[in-house]
Amino acid sequence: MPIPIGVVADDVLVAGEPLAVSIESEPGRRLDATVVEEGTGTEFRGAVVEQGDGEFATSFADLRPGFYELRVGLADHPAPETVVTPFVVLEPEGST
Repeated sequence: MPIPIGVVADDVLVAGEPLAVSIESEPGRRLDATVVEEGTGTEFRGAVVEQGDGEFATSFADLRPGFYELRVGLADHPAPETVVTPFVVLEPEGST
């Protein structure tokens, strides 16, 4: 039976802003969170911290402008349990 995972994160950021991620799942679960840069495949792993009552959090900083995928899943289960959320990081206004 699938383990429910809920993910809340912004889908548009400006370079310099951190990606804050809120996650809901069963209490006591080990979760992995990874940001993958589209095009290069570069991966950034975030430390997922349990906040209590099935609430978890992580964040990613210093993401350069581009397209990304946030992938959140169970640390001890295969890919079908993974939630994939696309997002974009924009150039700061006036930087071009």
